[in-house]
Amino acid sequence: MREKAARLQRSAELWQRGADGERATGEALDALPQQYWTVLHDVAWPGRPRANIDHVAVGPPGVFVIDAKNWSGVVTLRDGHLRQAGRSRLSAVSGVDAAASAVAGVLLPTGAAVTRGILCLAGESRVSGVAGSIVVRSVSDLRDYLLSLPPVVHERSLTELADQVRTRLASAAVSAPTGAGQRESAKLPRPQAAARPARSAERATRPGISADLLKLLCVVALLVALATQPQIFAKAATGIAELFTSSLQPDASTDPVSGSTDAPSGGTEKTKQARERKRSRSAQP
Repeated sequence: MREKAARLQRSAELWQRGADGERATGEALDALPQQYWTVLHDVAWPGRPRANIDHVAVGPPGVFVIDAKNWSGVVTLRDGHLRQAGRSRLSAVSGVDAAASAVAGVLLPTGAAVTRGILCLAGESRVSGVAGSIVVRSVSDLRDYLLSLPPVVHERSLTELADQVRTRLASAAVSAPTGAGQRESAKLPRPQAAARPARSAERATRPGISADLLKLLCVVALLVALATQPQIFAKAATGIAELFTSSLQPDASTDPVSGSTDAPSGGTEKTKQARERKRSRSAQP
């Protein structure tokens, strides 16, 4: 846990150094004359919604895409090779070049032609020069460098170019109020969203499985009881047979012909004689 805490501390220090470098660069750009310069901070990288560009400045010398770096150690620039603490920083130079190309790609040809990239060093190193097609400057002389450049945009076209940059470069703060790393994590899909339908389907199949299992257990219990105690089933079968037989036999107290109940034998004989007299009367002409 101490090692993890140390890594987090180093990461926090790097983020803080980067934020301090961006703040110092932003303050230098905000010192430019506002009647001629338009400065945007923390804009979305065109075509890369998870990345941001630190600063974009529009003025008479053109459009400048500026990336701030607050590196520690000695920074040198010799023969077009940028190094920090003896290590090559070609990837940082390539990143600024890619950002400038992305901004130029969303502008009209007149604006794209005057778009350049600047890598601004906000640390203690004082470096100035060119690395590839990228200008490298220290934050202390960034403002003076921009003001010293010759104008290439006509004053009447400057407002139109500034409006074009402002409308075509969305603010990166719209997607998240913090740094680019958190902005990237906010757009990643949630891993558990796709798993929920599978859980629902699993729950839907559980009742059927439980019913089948219950039926199987009942059949097994019935077979076990039949094998261990057959006399119980024999008595039950005898009782069911007697009940079924008694329901089929007619009631002995009912006359099958007239449906009347049996009377004493004397009454039965009188009934027969009355029937005979009735038949003899009906037989007479």
